[in-house]
Amino acid sequence: MRLKRTQMSAAACDSDKIRRVLDTDTDMIMLDLEDNVIPPLKGKARDTLVKVLSGWDFHGIIKCVKVNGWESGMTLLDLEAAIPCGVDEIKLSKCETAEDIRRLDRAVTELEERYRLPQNQVEINVQIESPMGLRNAFEILSASPRVTCASFGYEDMASALGIFRDYTPGTQQAVYMAGKLVLDANAAGVQQINATAIVARPGEFPGEADYVRKDTVRLKQMGFTSRGAIYASHVDIINQVFTPDPEEIAVSRQIVERWRTGLETGDPDCFFLDNGLPIDPGRVERAKRILQTARAYDELLLRKGGQPQQRT
Repeated sequence: MRLKRTQMSAAACDSDKIRRVLDTDTDMIMLDLEDNVIPPLKGKARDTLVKVLSGWDFHGIIKCVKVNGWESGMTLLDLEAAIPCGVDEIKLSKCETAEDIRRLDRAVTELEERYRLPQNQVEINVQIESPMGLRNAFEILSASPRVTCASFGYEDMASALGIFRDYTPGTQQAVYMAGKLVLDANAAGVQQINATAIVARPGEFPGEADYVRKDTVRLKQMGFTSRGAIYASHVDIINQVFTPDPEEIAVSRQIVERWRTGLETGDPDCFFLDNGLPIDPGRVERAKRILQTARAYDELLLRKGGQPQQRT
């Protein structure tokens, strides 16, 4: 599990924006070959992508390339540019069926073999952004062991429904759509990234920072593990929300250790916390997931050149 609290995007043809993203504390950069690149610049974007992936230091930031969907006819061109250059993840846009993923898996495997790269190292990050994609989400996310993450494309989903995204605090507009993706992703055993926090010009959105924080907390409570950003000012806010809480980690460790000791010794007192809260299998499983996230956070800090802070 590679923890990615934030995903900051940049058009693959915009090397200046890519440099600015690499100066932030984002956990993952999404180099976009799709929506943020107009058709006349697709070729330039692939050329810039090769130069950037091959020659730049990403300082431990996960390298994700968003490729054009199969309907575009450009997916293989995008993959042939990205795979030989050491990309960590491929994000498939406009994904609607499990066969879309199986086809992508086959294409990535063929390129790994052709370029004599380590096998099965490139992960798949699935963009769910249409009604059909959401309907088929579990089957899509279960279609390949390469799939490690599901991304909710709120803007394109809204467009597909003929509506505008609602930024009203506490809106219920996408509760079902986002909730379904969280459930399907958990059933498939993959992480979940929610939509970009705000798609607007800086300063155009009143109370921007407070909105991003509260909305991100809401998404975390729904079960999401990370979210997207296009502005550096949002990265630290999102990271703070999704960073494992030390007190929660300590309690989780206690739950796991007491449960294990209780099973080994048969001591009934081991199945209760100090405050009298009973320990049951559901709490144990949640505690194990929290500890897994804490270990992933330690690995994230090491990858970025820092020191682990959690004792897991």
